[in-house]
Parts: sequence; structure tokens; C-alpha cells
Amino acid sequence: MKVLIVIFALCVAGSLGGLTDEQIAKLKSYKQSCIVESGVEPSVVENAKQGQIAEDDDKLACFAACYLRHIGVYDAEGNVHEDVFRAKLPADVPKAKADEVVNKCSGLTGSTLCRTGAKLLKCMMESRILAVL
Repeated sequence: MKVLIVIFALCVAGSLGGLTDEQIAKLKSYKQSCIVESGVEPSVVENAKQGQIAEDDDKLACFAACYLRHIGVYDAEGNVHEDVFRAKLPADVPKAKADEVVNKCSGLTGSTLCRTGAKLLKCMMESRILAVL
């Protein structure tokens, strides 16, 4: 399967080839943990997976930030870890494209840490280089 977008792709995890059963289980646990932590409705996450992102949903924004923290791309202070971001990209993404996406998405900020996480995730999804949920 051609990979389209990172975080939501990893959320559902079975859609990505090349992941071990252990990695898939870990990603599913991250998804469940972040659903509980953020209080978002699972159906809202599934809708986001289909590209229907409720941009005004604070709980979905906090889910995005939580998930990005769990996979190590984003931290609790709102910093993007570009080295981890690059490492999460599929190996077949050309370096120039990876650099373009990391540079484009890493500098985004929102009014809260959750909103920053949501903007980062949306940017990653719009870049269409990683698989979605």
C-alpha cells in the first residue's frame, strides 16, 4: 500500500506494510490511550481518518497532539523533533520531499499545544506522504 500520511496512518496501524505485530499493537494502544486522554469520540477520529477533520474540535486537536507525543514527533512543550519526524517517514520518500514536508510542517503553531499538534498533523496529512488511519 502506498503510504500517504503519518500519524493517523499509524493510529490504526494495520494499514501500513512493514510493521511488526508488536509495533501495530503499540500504535493501537497509543490511539486508545489518546482517545481516553482527550475525550474525543472514536467516531470523530474515524471521520478524520476519512479526511473529514473537524477543525474546531478541541478534543480531536488534543487527540492529535497526544498521538504525536506518543510516537515522539512532538513533545509536551510543543517542540517538533525533526529527526524523529524524518525517521517516521517511509523509506521510499525522497530526501528532498521529506525535507520539504518537515520544514513546512515543523514551524506551525496554534493558540494552544493541542491546536499546534492538530496543525502539525493536518500538515502531515495534506502532504500525502504517510498513510492515514
